[in-house]
Amino acid sequence: MAKMTDYEIEESYKMMLDDVYGTVMIAGYEYDTSRALCECDPIAYRVGLSDYESELEQDEEDDEEDDE
Repeated sequence: MAKMTDYEIEESYKMMLDDVYGTVMIAGYEYDTSRALCECDPIAYRVGLSDYESELEQDEEDDEEDDE
């Protein structure tokens, strides 16, 4: 499997957040969870993205070990 680019990883992370948590309402307006988190708490967003990337890398390593 080809290594994902940083852009692809972030897009995958945003899709995962939106799939798992759906949308949020803020003052009567509806937003994707990924956008709301990124705008309201960019530190939490980046920490989550870093954790997500680490998990993807670990999954890839586990898959490579299983193939051996």
